[in-house]
Formats: sequence, structure tokens, C-alpha cells
Amino acid sequence: MSNNKTQQLPKTPAWQALTAHFEAVQTHHIADYFASDETRAQQFSVEGAGLFLDYSKNRANAQTMSLLTNLARETRVEEWRDAMFAGAAINETEGRRVLHTALRNSKSATLEIDGADILEGIRGERERMLAFATAVREGVWLGHTGKRITDLVNIGIGGSDLGPRMVCEALKAH
Repeated sequence: MSNNKTQQLPKTPAWQALTAHFEAVQTHHIADYFASDETRAQQFSVEGAGLFLDYSKNRANAQTMSLLTNLARETRVEEWRDAMFAGAAINETEGRRVLHTALRNSKSATLEIDGADILEGIRGERERMLAFATAVREGVWLGHTGKRITDLVNIGIGGSDLGPRMVCEALKAH
């Protein structure tokens, strides 16, 4: 969401309703929620893809969830999500597509951008990365001295170090 949209968010009716609701429930005790509803843990938790999310220990109730859903609708979250997965240029600051989601797509998926399936290129790059990592791990890919690579150094200059850290993890011998 662009900075301008972020500044407008508190002015939306859905945000204001959620803020008023927060004021009304901020002094409620979590124990009272559980005491009045023995199914609370089941109602306020979800499980999927091997993950379990328990949000029952928050000051959330059915009204909270309804207000959050209203906020998502009012701010067009589903529309923005669909545009992101379709490869639309939703990064308004840079005027670019947000394609990191393509890296998580399945092997059988396609994502056509400007007449080309970009996932085909991603799959090819993954195969090349796997071959390189395997060669390093197995000692086939050697360092410039002709010796096996045993150590990796991640030198960062700030920002996200997730990419370099993932490379180091991928290349570590198992």
C-alpha cells in the first residue's frame, strides 16, 4: 500500500469502527472470554499447511472478526491480492510488478507476463541453483585454489540478509 493510502487508512469508516471496538474491549480479560465460551480455542484458531495459528488468547470476538473482514473489504485486500498473484504492477512507488509470489508457485502453474511464462524461467533457475548447491556439497565444485569449499561468508551492507542467508543454508553440507 502506498504511503498516501496508508495515511488514508485511519480515515476509513471500517478503521474507525475497529478503533471504537478496540476502545470498548481493551479492558476485557482474556480469561472471561474463555469462561463464557468453552469452544473459544476452536473458534479462534486455524490450521493449514502444517501450521497452527491460535489467536484465541487475544481480545478478539465475533464482532472483532467481522470488523476486520469489513476493513479488508473496504480496502480491497482481495482485489490487491489477486492483482499481485496475476503479476499486475501494484508496486506504485517503483511502478513495478510484485513477482516474489511467483517463486512460490507449483511446478505445474503458469504465469504469463508480456506473452511469456515467467515460471518457466524460474523453474530453470531453480534447477541450476540446485545443481550448483549439490556440486558444492559433494565437493565437485571447488574453490579457486582447487580445494573443496568448506566455509561460507555472508557480508551484508544492510537491508534484508534473507537472500544471502538462504544461500548459505543451501550450500551447507548436510
